[in-house]
Amino acid sequence: MTRMRILQIVHGFPPDAWAGTEIVTLHLAQELQARGHAVTVLTRTEDSHAAEFSMREEQYETVPVLRVVNNHGHTTTFRAFYDNSLYDQLFLQLLKRVQPEVVHFQHIAHFSANLIGLARAHGYPTILSLHDFFFPCHRIHLIDKEGRLCAGPERGNRCVACLRDIASAEDVSHRLATMERALLAAQRIITPSTFLQERIADYFPAVRDTLHTVPLGIKPVTAVPRSSLCPRPLRLLYSGLLFPPKGAYILIEALQGMPPGSVAASLYGATLPYWQPYVDQLHAQAAGLPIRFHEPYRHTQFSEILAEHDVLVMPMICEETFSLVTREALAAGLPVVAARRGALPAVIEDGVNGLLFEPENPADLRRCLLRLVHEPHLIERLRSVRQQFKTVSEYAAEMEGVYREVCGEGKVKKRDEGEKDEKVAPSSFRPFALSFSSNPAAHVMVTVPTVSVLIPTKNGVRYLAEVLDAIRKQQGDFQLHEIIAADSGSRDGTLQILQQYGVTVVQIPPQEFGHGRTRNLLASHAHGEMLVFLTQDATPANEKWLHNLLSPLRTDPHVAGVYSRHIPRPDCHPMEWHRIAEYELQGKVESRVHAMLDNPDYERNRYLYRFFANTSSVLRRSFWERFPFPEVDFAEDQAWAEQVLKAGYKTAYAADSVVIHSHSYGPWANFCRHFEHAAAMHKLFGDAPQQSLRGCIAGAFRVAKLDLIFWRQQNGHSKEAIVKQWAVPAVSWHLAGNVGYWLGEQVERLPGWLVRRLSFQEQVKRR
Repeated sequence: MTRMRILQIVHGFPPDAWAGTEIVTLHLAQELQARGHAVTVLTRTEDSHAAEFSMREEQYETVPVLRVVNNHGHTTTFRAFYDNSLYDQLFLQLLKRVQPEVVHFQHIAHFSANLIGLARAHGYPTILSLHDFFFPCHRIHLIDKEGRLCAGPERGNRCVACLRDIASAEDVSHRLATMERALLAAQRIITPSTFLQERIADYFPAVRDTLHTVPLGIKPVTAVPRSSLCPRPLRLLYSGLLFPPKGAYILIEALQGMPPGSVAASLYGATLPYWQPYVDQLHAQAAGLPIRFHEPYRHTQFSEILAEHDVLVMPMICEETFSLVTREALAAGLPVVAARRGALPAVIEDGVNGLLFEPENPADLRRCLLRLVHEPHLIERLRSVRQQFKTVSEYAAEMEGVYREVCGEGKVKKRDEGEKDEKVAPSSFRPFALSFSSNPAAHVMVTVPTVSVLIPTKNGVRYLAEVLDAIRKQQGDFQLHEIIAADSGSRDGTLQILQQYGVTVVQIPPQEFGHGRTRNLLASHAHGEMLVFLTQDATPANEKWLHNLLSPLRTDPHVAGVYSRHIPRPDCHPMEWHRIAEYELQGKVESRVHAMLDNPDYERNRYLYRFFANTSSVLRRSFWERFPFPEVDFAEDQAWAEQVLKAGYKTAYAADSVVIHSHSYGPWANFCRHFEHAAAMHKLFGDAPQQSLRGCIAGAFRVAKLDLIFWRQQNGHSKEAIVKQWAVPAVSWHLAGNVGYWLGEQVERLPGWLVRRLSFQEQVKRR
């Protein structure tokens, strides 16, 4: 048996927390260790004396545990409760350190849903267990703010009213979309019951084929010997959190009508600080009744507690999705009286091993308890049905099989047979298939990706036909699935050209165009696994442009996006030609990968590393879904790149993916473009002014001189001829650009009307 490294993530863990999911995680970890595997548990803890997101390492019994402190001090918005990027770098560093062969998410509450996609995008096989309704319901149990059972989110329509006090309708939609993306990122989604599997499939149809039911196992419970006579008083046990969805108040109300001396109840359960007023109300409601409240217990004490009682009562308001407590009680010989709700009727057969009552009906619960009191032989008959349930050891063996399945084991030829490993890539993850090994750095793309080419257009007739023709001629290991254009009011022949080349067109009013917004719109209409962004005037230079653009994504799953090299058109402005020649045309800049993590040079050269160009670029769909373009009018590509770099991913520059692209702007257009660029850098990144106005002017003359030298070397003309032809154009062009950039750095001091007048983007919209 091959030893595996397994990382389990859970929102709480003993000894801090002893609820069902925490117990399942502990028992599974211990059984997997017994089977020879190395298991680490990552969990969240609360510690007001520790720094937020600090981590401490310890061992609970035999299990190594990493506890991350999250006191929710940074949770200032609704979204931060389920989509918290502050975990990203810590999680990536942990993955790098542990190098798990399987990442098993048991529960992500108090963490962040995006961690599932983060692990998957970095090449780690991922399994998600669902133990409750956290994914469709922010309140976890599908109980609304009025304490009523909810029929489900109905695409968020029911959630808006329920969450109105803490979230907007937009927040609700964002949460559901985020949760669905997280579900889609998991290779396997495991539920403990068919009840939960069917409900999740109803709420998220897109993951129906990924769902699998694997019932949980229980620890062996010693059967409790019982008298053949009905005990008096009948000793009732309630075990669960003391908060409304568990329905303790239903039991207390039912006991109010029971004959004196007929029953005695024990309520065991933890108290959450937020629900302390509810617990105080329970105590007041129980005054004068034969009820005792007990402190929470460790699971190892549960057998002793069962031995002291005769019946387990489960008065749930919420829908139980499995219930370990119910199975442990039945295995120990205790009948169970439960609400006819959720997954409980699947294990409790009315009149055979327990009794079922109508949910939220204290009178009907009282009816069941009176039957046990007044029918002496009933409780003995119910006790006599001893059920056998799956053990934790058997459950661990099943989960081990799931782990091996997602890792491709069982489909690997042995090396000692002289064969190379041939692992079958999983097919459930939409962005692309990966081959998995114990080394994430070795993961590569093994399937031919589908590509969507996305082009914003407006009056692009000059180059558009040659651009589309070049796209159709591309060759390589990819499938060109579609070309989509977002046109913002073309009045020339652009639309006719798009139709001629079979391009799908999304039309928007000119005033709705935005570099980030429009590209997000295009991506939302795309179906490809790779999203390729191209401008209407950037012509692929050869038939390998697209193949080479995708190449960095094939070799490094950490790369989120790639951009191309540019070469100028023949009519390029001479000064811009020099810039392109200096940085790209002569090949001085080779292909490179940009990263922030473990890169001490990042802070010194932030502009270099965050540079990204949507003139010709490709993004993995999975990363765009996690990091859509910021809806800004300029530099959306660089703003996007900084986001993914901060999250621990990489971007890449593909020097062998070449597009022909340049501009022939005069001084005024150059002034406006530099103004808008500097203003964007200041607003987006807080870039400080680079130099004074005097320095900008001096710099213009200095760079113009270098242009003249360049053109003399290129053309072989005399110094006098070059100066006569290009001195004034070069100085005016650079003066305009430098002064525009200087003014853009002062954007916060300028009136709004002037900013709009100088905005190059606003000028384009008005054309």
